[in-house]
Amino acid sequence: AVAYQWLGSASISITSEPTGAVVWIDGRARGKTPINRLALETGQHHLEVTHSYLSPYTEGLSLSGGDHEIREIKLQVGEGTFEFLSNPKGAWVELDGERLPQRTPTQASVPSGEHAIVMGLVERRSVSQTHTVNAGEVKVINLNLNIDPHGSLTLSTRPSNAKVEFVNEKIRYQRGVRVPIGEYALKVSRPGYRTETLRYRVRYGKNRYSVDLRRDYGTVNVTYSPADAQVDVTYADAGRTFRKAYTQAMEVPVGAVEVRARAIGYRTVVRKLFLENAGATIRLNLQPMQVEIGAVFADAFTGGSVGPEMVVIPAGHFVMGNAAGPVSERPTRMVTLTQPFAVSRFEITVGDYRKFTLATGRAWPARVDQAETDHAMGYVSFKDAQAYAAWVSAQTGHKYRLLSEAEWEYVRVPVLAVRTFLVRISRRYVTTPISLTLRQAGFMPIGIRLTVTTNCCESVQPARSSLTRLVCTTFTVMLRSGCSIVACLNIKMPRRMDLRRSRGSVARRMVFVAALGTRGLPKPLRLTEMPQAVQVTIEGLDYCVNSSVLR
Repeated sequence: AVAYQWLGSASISITSEPTGAVVWIDGRARGKTPINRLALETGQHHLEVTHSYLSPYTEGLSLSGGDHEIREIKLQVGEGTFEFLSNPKGAWVELDGERLPQRTPTQASVPSGEHAIVMGLVERRSVSQTHTVNAGEVKVINLNLNIDPHGSLTLSTRPSNAKVEFVNEKIRYQRGVRVPIGEYALKVSRPGYRTETLRYRVRYGKNRYSVDLRRDYGTVNVTYSPADAQVDVTYADAGRTFRKAYTQAMEVPVGAVEVRARAIGYRTVVRKLFLENAGATIRLNLQPMQVEIGAVFADAFTGGSVGPEMVVIPAGHFVMGNAAGPVSERPTRMVTLTQPFAVSRFEITVGDYRKFTLATGRAWPARVDQAETDHAMGYVSFKDAQAYAAWVSAQTGHKYRLLSEAEWEYVRVPVLAVRTFLVRISRRYVTTPISLTLRQAGFMPIGIRLTVTTNCCESVQPARSSLTRLVCTTFTVMLRSGCSIVACLNIKMPRRMDLRRSRGSVARRMVFVAALGTRGLPKPLRLTEMPQAVQVTIEGLDYCVNSSVLR
């Protein structure tokens, strides 16, 4: 009987990955994997291995007496579908940490198995759940999102461009940001200021706070030689740039700092640094400058020609302004130019400027006759003057720029006993009575020259504003010696313009520094003898002044 039973039966052992799968034989559950030597009758059987969310495994078995079958089954992941619904609709959905591109209601096909789901909506409390979807299953996830009270937060900072960040929060700050009601830590920072971390309470509605960052300072220590050098420290603070004379152990806001040392007869030294609150120590040694005052030179251009003829001007002091002049020239002040510099002997001519326009393609002023190559160039804008200086710099390999206002005043004051004289008209409108003054000029042999100070002036490097004024009339300068006319100069200017209504650029003359220029308008006169009187005729009105006061 035992032998008959053994010959009429079989067995099977089943393992699966993962374990715990249910084994079905002919539709009857026979246990969970792993199963070892499960006895079965001989003949045909249907094997099915199932898991909660994996694809089932099926197989037909044909067993003979005494057979022992072994099955090692690796169950495969299937595919299921989530259908996402929310109240209210329009919620965002995160599936296993990934934000879906669509908002509810929406669907997503996923591998069968367990998944983490998060739903949320602005000013609603987000909900997190875990759900399992079986292979081939469509599972509906419908979540209610409760109201989460929010308030807006605005932080006004000083300085206004300070950076504001939430601390330990995944919230990007911007003015009026909406955040859940509660308390938050915010970090306020700005280079050059002390960083502040503050806590603010957000209530329902609008929440406004302000914070003033304290400026961070460092100490600047400067040692320099010679001992009489003038040292200035330049720094930025609150959106403005300050230049102050250096004092010992000077407290300066941290950030970009420039230290400049100057002394008459020495080359200026400039040191730039980024100051931190630990401070900085700098040593500046100025080197003597050896130049020949009054030397005349002209730098060569790359094309073979030469640049403007230059004359070297010495360093020195002068009083800038006019205590008896208009408001724009008061109060007077002492100005020191610590380094010699070179100034063009003559103003830039039409011929000089023509070289520039031909080389660069810059537009030619329509009101200037190109044939008058020896005339002073006019009708040039301030930008044109700067462009010309930059072009001369590129041609010569040396730095050219416009004169500063102080430099232009300096070269006009009487320093050297040169027998040249300047006629100056010092009234705003030429139709009103005009007083003429003769003044000894500076170092440039400019002869006798007419300058309309309030209507036409040189283009200079601006300090607060450009010193551009308008030319207003046609007039004649006659130089007399006794009853004889030494010279008669006709100066043609554009029509009269109202200075109260017009601030544009009309005829300007150009002057340059560091290889620099002034050519006369009109052409300079060289006189062997100074006339006893100078007569100026303007629109039929004659004015004379005795020149003996200059001797």
